[in-house]
Amino acid sequence: MASVYQPLAAGTPLFELWRSAVNGRAPDRHAVSQPVLARYHAHVGFRRATAGAPLPPGVVSAAGEDQRVGVREFRAFFAAFLARIGAPPHIIESPVSFPTLELFDARAVEAGDAMGIFVSSRMLDAIDVLARIVTLNTRVFAAIGRELERTGRRSSGLVMPVWWPLLSVELGLADFDGVATARVRDLVFNTPDRGLGQRRLTHYLAQAMFALLERIVRGSAQEASACIDTALRGREGGGKVPEQARYLASVVLTFITLHEHCHILHQHNSLDPADPDSPLAQMASRAASQQDPSITASLNLYGTAMMFEQDADCFAIEATPDPYKEPLLDAASLWLTALACADRGGTGWMPAVFATGGRIHPQYAMRVFMLNGKYSTGDRQGEVAQWVRRAAEDLEQQPTTMNMPLETLLPLARELLTIAEHEAA
Repeated sequence: MASVYQPLAAGTPLFELWRSAVNGRAPDRHAVSQPVLARYHAHVGFRRATAGAPLPPGVVSAAGEDQRVGVREFRAFFAAFLARIGAPPHIIESPVSFPTLELFDARAVEAGDAMGIFVSSRMLDAIDVLARIVTLNTRVFAAIGRELERTGRRSSGLVMPVWWPLLSVELGLADFDGVATARVRDLVFNTPDRGLGQRRLTHYLAQAMFALLERIVRGSAQEASACIDTALRGREGGGKVPEQARYLASVVLTFITLHEHCHILHQHNSLDPADPDSPLAQMASRAASQQDPSITASLNLYGTAMMFEQDADCFAIEATPDPYKEPLLDAASLWLTALACADRGGTGWMPAVFATGGRIHPQYAMRVFMLNGKYSTGDRQGEVAQWVRRAAEDLEQQPTTMNMPLETLLPLARELLTIAEHEAA
């Protein structure tokens, strides 16, 4: 019998906490102070001024709060989650806002003793696209299992319904060049084994997801909006969102929010220079002075943007106790792996670290590597962690799809989604 690894499955303690919370009343929204709001306005203005493409005006105010169902569910779940993990009152009462902005952004803002966390509606869209397509692929995998059972066959070894479709197996959207939409299904299932065709479908759908997300993260507002509408079938108007997708979206957003909390708690936004006498700085200095002579190159990342981002990632996992830690780690890894589409076509993360001296945000595959190397335990250690790391690194090495015309990408993605929904049913 196969060993199925799926820490985000229904029925786990974190899923049951989510289901209980979202079926209750969401807590009242904590107001953002005017000084904090003013600083966020300044940040948005700077992002617009430095954007490669013009950004449309957005609303950053209480009236402009995103009203999708996922926001209410996150508020209910996050409050229950914080209470369950024993978060202090100043964390529980910290305001988290979701401004309606055509800008991919999550930001922690401070003004004196006041603070606020802002996650834009564009980032919420990207989370929803990830959650909808990843969980659709897991439903296709469930259909594969039913087919194996019906025919008396059994799968063996390790089965990872969430991660297997994300691995590179030399299947890509370029396989459909010149193929009419009506012939897409024939190409996917061009095999005598229906189960193999279904597995091929999950890979193609994952590649379509990466291409859509690349446009959502890096493309113009018009391109991003078209990709979001395609993936979500008209967003909230695209029918009932499956429960598992709503759950995954809430857990991903929990990781992002905890990450931003760390930037405030650990004073990453402070204008004061890093303290060279701090224990962390002293450890870094000693490590450099006692370096193994066989190591030809090393880099002290203390006080760099790279260290701050890694610290915030680690905080989110370390602040979460068992049995919630592993599903949060899996959701965080999924999110960062999917965002590796923004780095693909460039250099691997290791050369980039040395080239920049850690002064820029780390590439997403590096963050996946660090989190899974540090926090994988039990069943996740070894083969699972290696698969997860490889999925992110493989994606970064793939060529960009930004040059694929939208009139080619969108109908293809729409057709793959339609086929997958049929197979999952």
